[in-house]
Amino acid sequence: MLSNFIFQNLYLMNVCQVFLSHRSDRFKVENLTLAENVVYKPEARELFARSVLFEDGTEEDIDAIVYCTGYKCNYSFMDESCGITEDDGLVYPLYKHFVNANQNSMCILGNMCHSMQFPTFDIQVRFFLKSLTTGFLPEKDDMLQDINEHAEKKLVDGKPKKVYFITTAEEDADYYDNLAAMADIAPLPRVLTKIHARAVAQIYDNFPLFRGDKYKVLDNETFVVSPPA
Repeated sequence: MLSNFIFQNLYLMNVCQVFLSHRSDRFKVENLTLAENVVYKPEARELFARSVLFEDGTEEDIDAIVYCTGYKCNYSFMDESCGITEDDGLVYPLYKHFVNANQNSMCILGNMCHSMQFPTFDIQVRFFLKSLTTGFLPEKDDMLQDINEHAEKKLVDGKPKKVYFITTAEEDADYYDNLAAMADIAPLPRVLTKIHARAVAQIYDNFPLFRGDKYKVLDNETFVVSPPA
C-alpha cells in the first residue's frame, strides 16, 4: 500500500496537482474522499524525463515522483537453530503471532501490520515476560497445533499467506483479551480498539482531514470525537 505518511500529507504541500497511480488490488481509491488537487490515474506504463504515460493512454507532465514500494519481512539473519521460516509474509511458527513455538524464550514483534502497533507491543511484551517467569505457555506440539488451526481458518480460497497476520478490530479486541487472560495480566482497555477502528474508517471517509480529529477517552469502553476546527 502507499506510504501513508507521505500521501496523507501531500495535500498540505504547495503543489498544484497530485497524480495517484498504483497496482494494488486492495487499495480502492473509489472508497476514498480525496483532496481536490489529487487525481487518480491507472497504472503507469512508461516514464519520460518530465512526464508519465499511463495505461489509459493519457500523459501528464510531472515535477517529481514519490515511489512507494512497501516492504517485505526478512529473517535471513537468524540461525537455522531458531526454527523460524518466512514464506510470502508468513513468519512461522509464531504462537499468538509472536512467540517462537520452537524456542519459546524468543519472540518476534511487528507482524500484525493492521493492528494498533504500540498497544499491541505493550500487551505482547507483558505476556512474554510473564511467560518467562511463570512458564504458563502450552507444550510445543500444542502451540504448533494452535498455529496450524489458525492458519487453516485464515488462509482459505487461495488467500496470500501474509493475510495470516491481518486482523479486524473485533479480532484484535478478542486477541488482546485472550493474551491478558492467559497470562493473568492487565487487559488493554476496549476503548483503544474502538478508537482504532473508528480512525481507520475515517481514512476512507474523510481522507484529507482525518488526522485532525481529537479523541477524548471517557472510560474503558467509550470515547468522544471533536472534529478539526
